[in-house]
Amino acid sequence: MKNFDRTAVRLILSFGLAWICAGCESRLEAALELAGENRPELEAVLQHYSTDKADSLKYRAARFLIENLPLHYGYAGKGLEDFKCDYDSLFCDKDIPRQVLRGRAKNYNPDFTNVHPAFDLPELSRDFLIRHIDNAFATLDYPWTKGLPFGDFCEYVLPYRIENELAEDWMPHYRDFLAEIIRPLQQSGADRYTAARTMDYEVIDESVMRVALRPSDYLRAAGGACPEITSLMWYALRSVGLPVNYDYIIQWANRSQSHSWNSLWVDSVLYSFGMSDLELGKHFESRPQERFGKVYRKMFSFQPQSLPNQRGALAEGIPPAFRSPFIKDVSESYFDGIDLVLKLTIPIAAPKKFAYLVVFDNRNWVPVAWSRIKRGRVAFD
Repeated sequence: MKNFDRTAVRLILSFGLAWICAGCESRLEAALELAGENRPELEAVLQHYSTDKADSLKYRAARFLIENLPLHYGYAGKGLEDFKCDYDSLFCDKDIPRQVLRGRAKNYNPDFTNVHPAFDLPELSRDFLIRHIDNAFATLDYPWTKGLPFGDFCEYVLPYRIENELAEDWMPHYRDFLAEIIRPLQQSGADRYTAARTMDYEVIDESVMRVALRPSDYLRAAGGACPEITSLMWYALRSVGLPVNYDYIIQWANRSQSHSWNSLWVDSVLYSFGMSDLELGKHFESRPQERFGKVYRKMFSFQPQSLPNQRGALAEGIPPAFRSPFIKDVSESYFDGIDLVLKLTIPIAAPKKFAYLVVFDNRNWVPVAWSRIKRGRVAFD
């Protein structure tokens, strides 16, 4: 699927620079223009919320989604359909022993040659977007959403996707799943911290999702490693109005492997957590030996400082970890870092515009940060 991701990067370059420089009206118009034959569907969503003043916030929410629709996509094709069938038969039996699941995951090699990207802009219907917006606004009835700024609601509750999963009306699935937990919390008027702390769901620690399927598929999985667990909690908590983040590192700074987890702001305090944690906000206390290097967050809105939006980046080639225009550097929320300025002293065979800060994972050098080269120097913030 790497070729499809490169196609997306090319679209990012053509669309992104114009989008950033445009005003609000131009951004909306740019998205509608790129929608092509699907433009009437998106305009119908805006029209739906523009007739009643009581829907003014929903209209603004619809604009937020539509303005950021370009470059969001899922996967489609026969290879994905085959994986759906394999997923159901191999990875959704919660009664199988742990070692059996791990054996299945280790030995399973799906064929994704017949998979292609399905971009949201020309595909999403008015019905899907209206249902999702209404479902997202229904979360504002929960007591722990009181005081949530509208901008935070749009970025951290409203989005219908994390990354490249299939678009689905997932909020009702997760609210039904959490109903017994949520009901007493709602009746007691629980605050944001209490509501988040109460969530719990047990899965076997094994990666089974070779490519993201529907959000509801995570509920059926017999196992899940960090990405699956983080995604499941992202869906679950956002389905009830908790503005939870998907944070991750590309690579530990002092050992192999990547890692992902959830985080939540409560009264200016960022609580990081994973599904199996004993206490909210204590995710890293049990691993004091770990070193971050860099921390990123998956966002829905287009990030102007993303590498694909920098002139010359596409032509030079972008490492896979930085191809998304929707990731944000949030390292400063986790540690007091330094601004690292270096002079390049080793001659480069061909002129380069960008350099990378890398860490060693016991096998390869893995890029975890980038910098534009200026006068033979690089600066990593």
